[in-house]
Amino acid sequence: MVHRPTHPRRARRTRSVFRSRDLWILAAILLGLTGLLVACSEEGEDQNGQDQGANEQPAETAPPETQPDTTEAPPADGGETSDDGLSTEDWILLGVLAVVVVALIAGVTSAAGRRSAAKAAAGSELRTQLSEIVGASRWVHDSGSIEILLATDPAQAQSAWMEVRRRMVDLEGQISVMAAGTTDTNLDTILRNLGQSVAELRGAAETYVSAKLRLAGAADSAELLRLPDQTVNDHRQRLQAAIEPVAAAARR
Repeated sequence: MVHRPTHPRRARRTRSVFRSRDLWILAAILLGLTGLLVACSEEGEDQNGQDQGANEQPAETAPPETQPDTTEAPPADGGETSDDGLSTEDWILLGVLAVVVVALIAGVTSAAGRRSAAKAAAGSELRTQLSEIVGASRWVHDSGSIEILLATDPAQAQSAWMEVRRRMVDLEGQISVMAAGTTDTNLDTILRNLGQSVAELRGAAETYVSAKLRLAGAADSAELLRLPDQTVNDHRQRLQAAIEPVAAAARR
C-alpha cells in the first residue's frame, strides 16, 4: 500500500497550532501564578486584620483616660505594602516570573522559526534534486531513445548508444541514491519505480542496437528488427508513466 505524504500546507497548519498552544499554556501559567500571589497576599491581609481586631478592646470597656493607639503596626514580614495589597517582594517576584515567561515564549518562537527554516531549506533542496531527475528522465524518453531508433546506419546507432547508455547509468545511480536517502514511503516507491523503468529501457535499447549491428546488410533486417523496436517503444511508454508521479512530487 502506498502511503500519501503529509501535505505541506497541512503540516504548516499543524505546526502553527502547536506553537499557538505552547504560547497559551505559558500565558496561563503566568496568570495562574499571578492569581496565586494575589490570593496569598489578600489572605495575609485578612489574617492581619482579624488579628488586629481581636487585639483591640471594645470602646465601652476602655478606661476613659486611655487614648487609643493610632499607630499602625508594620507588616508581619517587614516589607512595605502597596495600596493594592501586594508587597514589594511580591512585585519583584511577579517581575521575575514575567521575565522568565517572556524568555520561554521567545525561546519557543525562535526554536520553531529555526525548525521551519530548516524544513523549508530541505524541501527546496529535495525539489531541486527531483527536478534534475525528472529532466534527465525526460531527455532519455524524448531524445536519447529516439536518436537510437532513428539511426539508419548501425555504426551511427552504436555511437549514439554509447553516450545515451552512459547518461542512463548515471541517472539510475542518482535515482537509487535519492531513494535510499528518503524517509518518505511514497517518494521511495515512485523513485524506485522510475529507476526500474530506466533500467528496463536501457536493456531494451541495448538489445536493439546489438540486433541492428548483427543484422547489418541482411535483406530481412527491417522485419527482424521490428520486435526489438517495438520493445523499446513499450518501455518508453512505461518510462513516461513513471516520470509523472516524480514530476508531481517535484512541484509540491
